[in-house]
Amino acid sequence: MLKLALISDYPPYKCGIANYTSYLANALSGTGLFDMCVISEGGRPDGTFPVYDTYSRKGSFRHDIVKKVTEIKPDIVHIQHALVLFPDTDEFLKMIEEISALGIKIFVTLHTADIGRSRKIDWGKFYETVLQHGHLIVHNEMCVNSVKHYNIPTEKVHVIPHGTAFLELPGKAEARKKLDLPTDEFIFLILGFIHPLKNHHTVISAFRGLKTAKKCRLLIAGMADRNTWYNRLYIFGCRVLSLFSKKITWHNVFVKNEDLPVYFGASDMMLMPYWQNYPSASGIFHLTIGAKLPVICSDCVKFSEVKNFIKEEDVFIPIFSISGWRRSMSKFAGNPDLLKKVTDKLFDYAKETSWPNVAAQHAEIFQKND
Repeated sequence: MLKLALISDYPPYKCGIANYTSYLANALSGTGLFDMCVISEGGRPDGTFPVYDTYSRKGSFRHDIVKKVTEIKPDIVHIQHALVLFPDTDEFLKMIEEISALGIKIFVTLHTADIGRSRKIDWGKFYETVLQHGHLIVHNEMCVNSVKHYNIPTEKVHVIPHGTAFLELPGKAEARKKLDLPTDEFIFLILGFIHPLKNHHTVISAFRGLKTAKKCRLLIAGMADRNTWYNRLYIFGCRVLSLFSKKITWHNVFVKNEDLPVYFGASDMMLMPYWQNYPSASGIFHLTIGAKLPVICSDCVKFSEVKNFIKEEDVFIPIFSISGWRRSMSKFAGNPDLLKKVTDKLFDYAKETSWPNVAAQHAEIFQKND
């Protein structure tokens, strides 16, 4: 049995990738193929495998992680990467080299795969270094194209979609009662950490001019991403913009995992107007389609993965088109048949990307490249 160590932040650390790692770790553990553990930032055990709270992204994470890897002696190390998880790229790449020198197979999942160069990262150097010592896992072909941009061979780049969980939801009436929401309105939901690239202001502006607004409500649930002053300022601006409508409700709180089913259950449709034109995937999107909730999303690369499964123009809206968002919202709120059609198609994609299926794809490449 292969000894597998996942490296990532982990619940109760408040982060989408921490939740992702928890789902993946438990699904991999469920295959029975690995003797596994998690080397984490801020994690505590939540399954049948050890979770070691080992490092901090703000500290000497390279030293702490390599020391723990040396102690555990895994056959395979699987690292979750995003700039926010490992802000010091030079230290991260040195860590890759040191783990590789121990004779350990390395896989790195990129939750963002971009191009260009900044003070924090040179993407060309990053891809080249990781692939010299191990394998890359990305969520879609757009991410593969980021590697190809640098004329780097991609035979060690593997496409595995973001996984989908299937939450058990309360009934709509019960969920709305818990959230103190009316029972007779069509509720659009925007959920998750808030920052300017989530583009809430465009949807708020669109909702204010909705002709069916008397029968609809926009529910915005979430807190400022990393609680920074500029994200709090963005929320303030959006709330001022919301004052012009009595049908916009704010729950400016951190939505705990255990409260997600209530928000999904209370809502009729999720809105994802993200202005994030870099290849990545959305955990909230996958939770939403797993909850059988239809989605309207911005026409950007973040949602490129699902375009192979659904072509309806009303689902993908130009990012800043207030009229486009207004038209689509109005159409879905007044057309139950269209709503069901989109819901069913998205749920088919949810089943294809279930966590057991995604774990099996990981297991296959781990074993094949051992």
